[in-house]
Amino acid sequence: MVKYEKYETKTGKIRWEYYEYYGLDTKTGKQIRLRGKGFDSKAKAKLDFQRKLKVIQDGEKITMHKKIKFKELLNEYLIYFKDSGIKPGTYKKFKDEMDRYAIPVIGEMYINEIDINDCQNAYDAIRKRRKDHRKIKNQIKTIFDFGITKQYITSNPMQYVLVSKTDLRYKKRRLDSSENFYTPEQLMTFLEAYKEVEEFQKFVYFRLLAFTGLRRGEALALFESDLLRNEKAIKVTKTLTEDANGKDLVADTPKTETSNGLVYLDDDTYHYIIELINHRNTYDNYGNLTYIHNNKYLFVSPKTGKHYHRSAPNDWLKNFFDRNEDALKKRGLHRITPHGFRHSQATLLFELGVDPKNAQYRLRHKNLKTTMDIYTHLSDNQKQGTTQQLNAFSSGVPTSVPTFSKTGKKES
Repeated sequence: MVKYEKYETKTGKIRWEYYEYYGLDTKTGKQIRLRGKGFDSKAKAKLDFQRKLKVIQDGEKITMHKKIKFKELLNEYLIYFKDSGIKPGTYKKFKDEMDRYAIPVIGEMYINEIDINDCQNAYDAIRKRRKDHRKIKNQIKTIFDFGITKQYITSNPMQYVLVSKTDLRYKKRRLDSSENFYTPEQLMTFLEAYKEVEEFQKFVYFRLLAFTGLRRGEALALFESDLLRNEKAIKVTKTLTEDANGKDLVADTPKTETSNGLVYLDDDTYHYIIELINHRNTYDNYGNLTYIHNNKYLFVSPKTGKHYHRSAPNDWLKNFFDRNEDALKKRGLHRITPHGFRHSQATLLFELGVDPKNAQYRLRHKNLKTTMDIYTHLSDNQKQGTTQQLNAFSSGVPTSVPTFSKTGKKES
């Protein structure tokens, strides 16, 4: 007889589960056990049990149309996924993650035979390798949901997997967002140091990221014609991304619909861009003649005469820090990624007192919540400074609003 039981999750929620031994499968000789858990009421648990029981009693078993393996189901889903309007880079990343984490574990199994134990083992293996193991688990669950839609299976075994934290220490692959930015003072120090020893074109690239908040691929995909001289603005209509095969692709749309639009330039950044355009072929900081072919792109690789590769800005930063790490540390500069300059622009807007709605427009965030999350994080970092200002006010010491002084010949 089926048993229904309540249990408490690690987060303190009450859930229902059921289990029953039904008998032996006459074809395979395997035991048939009906199980389910995670229901927020006994009634829902009963309903799920009755549905599974009816499938067996009607002789449908689990396979309703055809018997396929998980890797075959994945291939069917990828065709649908690719045609759904998803960006090529997103498609490739999803496929690569499934090939790396799901296929080696359950790829050769028939989907009607995959049970909760198989899924739990797969998840536990992923959890040891990925910090974002929940994301991979949900991706696999999406594949099974697709199988239900196609009527290959009637339930999703991945939905019953127990998700837990781990004490494992993962290899740090990227900077935390709390580290991946510069304060306004650090930003100006970095740009001046970079301009001293690196190619002018690369300096202009990072200056543009820092003072506009453009994403790495958006800046690399810019044409010279995207500079609107009358408005002193950059027109953002495309980005450099990857196709399904991992090759660079200039996409006609940026990351989101709200990424399209004009981004206005401060005077210094505008003049740097004009100088770059007017003096393409010039000596770099190493004394070498940098010859740029006639090209439509704003940032042009001397080697190919076309846009740079998406990974180029990461290499520029890595090489710069590797060569000058000790000197940069003395100036209070740590390593950041190209996306860190976008965070630095948000920091600068916050420090200048720009309201979140205007900051959202400039950073081209789809949702105001994204901008508010950044501002809230920055505000948390300012709490100690606020307390010091309050102490000074309480004791009668005049306080002043921090201002940016000129460093060298440039200011923000």
